[in-house]
Amino acid sequence: GTLLHALWSRRTLLHALWSSGTLLHALWSRRTFLFNALAPSRMFLDALKPNGLLLHAWRSGRRLL
Repeated sequence: GTLLHALWSRRTLLHALWSSGTLLHALWSRRTFLFNALAPSRMFLDALKPNGLLLHAWRSGRRLL
């Protein structure tokens, strides 16, 4: 009975590890999903940055003139 119990507890331990692994995988895929969802807006902001600098330089140049 003890051997069976040890095997059963090992099985539940493996199952707990497996479920935590799937939980980690779900969290990781959600994180990559969020990153992929936010990546275009980040690229958009990075594209706006040089334009913002150009606009700032243009305003400064106009002020100098």
